[in-house]
Amino acid sequence: MPKTPAAPFDPKLYISNITPRAREIFLAGQARGNRADRFSKVGDSITIPFQFLALIDKGEYNLRRYAALQATIDFFSATPVRNGSSFANQSLAAKFGWPTRQVLNPWAAGEICSAGEIPLECEYRLTQPAVALIMLGTNDVPSTPAAVYAGALREIVEFSILRGVIPALSTIPSFNRAGSEQRPRELNAIVVALAREYQIPLWDFWAATQHLPNQGLSGDGVHPAWGPVPVDFSEDNLRQYGGAVRNLLALQMLDSLRTQVMK
Repeated sequence: MPKTPAAPFDPKLYISNITPRAREIFLAGQARGNRADRFSKVGDSITIPFQFLALIDKGEYNLRRYAALQATIDFFSATPVRNGSSFANQSLAAKFGWPTRQVLNPWAAGEICSAGEIPLECEYRLTQPAVALIMLGTNDVPSTPAAVYAGALREIVEFSILRGVIPALSTIPSFNRAGSEQRPRELNAIVVALAREYQIPLWDFWAATQHLPNQGLSGDGVHPAWGPVPVDFSEDNLRQYGGAVRNLLALQMLDSLRTQVMK
């Protein structure tokens, strides 16, 4: 994937693997009652902040030269979930500090979930999404063996497919703490390999942020920097803040699926 910025930034360069398999998963999900105009977020503390997509629900965004994405915003804003549209919905499959395997742990499920239900199942049952935007692995960087990470992510992918939810996998960002700098490359190789094996969509957030200051991270070296206006896609923001890039890539992924898979 590209590691240097296009001029201007082109989010489509970092979206790949939109295959006929995604259409098959989508149609299977529609037969199960999933909603084409809903998506779920699956992740950790990089996913749960209101800066990630939720501001769109309040109209606090500026698409700039990416105005074509407005149709996708309108599409996924059409029906409420629990806390607003899919953009603002507080996912039951995303929580601060979660390593990948916690999404599959029934003890980690919220109070509104059924007994014995894993968080991912609970989120899918209550949201009925057509798509899941999945980024997990940052909390696995320090100590989770690669094989354990791969096994958990594979289970998430297979669980999603069986329920007719298109799993759109994202690579994780850099991790700028001593001794762990190379681990994101190892885990991202697993993400890419699984996307190719299952022929499911991939968005390469890591590649899209490598040219940014501090690889688009905040001062803690782990979480993306959001900037003062997280969903303002000015060229300045897209060349400084990893959070702005992630919001744009997420919208581009949803747009690609809406126009190429859900048509």
